[in-house]
Amino acid sequence: MIKGAGIMGANFPASNRIPLVHPEDIANAAAEELQKNQEGKNIRYIISDVKTPSEIVKAFGTAIGKPELPWIEFTDEQYFGGMTQAGVPEEMAGLYTEMGSGLRNETIVADFLNNDGIATGKIKLEDFAKEFASKF
Repeated sequence: MIKGAGIMGANFPASNRIPLVHPEDIANAAAEELQKNQEGKNIRYIISDVKTPSEIVKAFGTAIGKPELPWIEFTDEQYFGGMTQAGVPEEMAGLYTEMGSGLRNETIVADFLNNDGIATGKIKLEDFAKEFASKF
């Protein structure tokens, strides 16, 4: 989307808080959990950072030398249609659209945001934006 259209976007607004995770933080947390000797069930959120799409697009845009990169909110129909037109299989496009809807109405992030909502990972958005820029 950035290279082809000069935008970032999805079917949720630029103001929603989105938990983000970096694979290194997942690997570190998995290693920690595997070394624990505990019984029963345990829920642990592995979150590197919590940002809005506005903050995400600004970090990515700045990192690639396009600080005015915009975030565009699409309707579910526009989002689904754009993906299928780009060759994404309908089933996958439907799942991405459903995920975006869940981020828009915050059902996906509700438990995390309503409990601690704290990002404990070490890799922050700005760190990842530099990684992204090096591959862009």
